Amino acid sequence: MTNVGDVELLLYSLTLSWMGGLAGALALSGEETRRVYRDQVAKPSWAPPAWLYGVVWSVLYTLAAVSYWLIRRDKAFSNGEVLPYAILFYVNIVVLASWSWVFFRFGLYWLGLYIVCLSFGLSLAGNIIAWVGQSWAAAALGLPLLAWLVVAFVLNAYATFGAPRTTRQS
Repeated sequence: MTNVGDVELLLYSLTLSWMGGLAGALALSGEETRRVYRDQVAKPSWAPPAWLYGVVWSVLYTLAAVSYWLIRRDKAFSNGEVLPYAILFYVNIVVLASWSWVFFRFGLYWLGLYIVCLSFGLSLAGNIIAWVGQSWAAAALGLPLLAWLVVAFVLNAYATFGAPRTTRQS
């Protein structure tokens, strides 16, 4: 049975994670930003449709929150023991949100590549390696993020080094 403290902790974890997602989504708030991505950023033919990104990231931020919650609710942890896991979680949420700003809003695709690599390392170190000893479920919930970060890296690399698209002249 789940106690009230567990529910509050889950809501706290979800709120923090979704705030990161919202911060990243705000980078796409302008029509000009979406138009530039749609019309000018080089994308491979297999790139997912634009509507899928919001769905995927919503799921990934939710999985990250649940993963963190599974670690935090473990009664064997004292607050001091949880601190390294908390730091990895918070830093990765900030890094993930910053990518949207760097890539979409500022168009710094090369820097986006570094951010994806940093997030991959944080996810691997935080969600998989560090958490597997505490909770297999928490570690497993990090696997979809790793998989998506590989896709994001390839898409980002294509935007950085691929053939630039030309804008149609009307």
